[in-house]
Amino acid sequence: MGKKNKFEVKSNIIKWTHLDLINSDKKLNLLYRASDLLACPSLQCFAPHIVTEAVENKLPVVSFDVGVAQDDVKHDVNGLLVPCYDVSIFAQSLYDILYDEVKRKNLLSSLKNHNPMREEDEATTIINYSTKLVKRKN
Repeated sequence: MGKKNKFEVKSNIIKWTHLDLINSDKKLNLLYRASDLLACPSLQCFAPHIVTEAVENKLPVVSFDVGVAQDDVKHDVNGLLVPCYDVSIFAQSLYDILYDEVKRKNLLSSLKNHNPMREEDEATTIINYSTKLVKRKN
């Protein structure tokens, strides 16, 4: 990743696992609950459902500040929002959640008390965001 701002990530520090197709909501929810965090590097998804699902399962999220992530992720409450295209801050945020004990404990404590959106609120959020996109194009 480089050494910008005295930060370096070696590929062997952050461990990840590839899983095949998951075709069960129950298995997917168990996977969310067994994970340490969700990294969502999407810049174009206006409604990344994985972010909403992660938040509902009290999984910390690191996402660029776009789309539904802007509504679902409350910075330093249930995840970290990163300015778009700032890969260095994105990498640092991943590292902070995984390896900074104080940051991780504070975030997990906040997650326990955080109530995610109800389905009605989520639907309203998606409709409002879609309306904003249509207005911007006109």
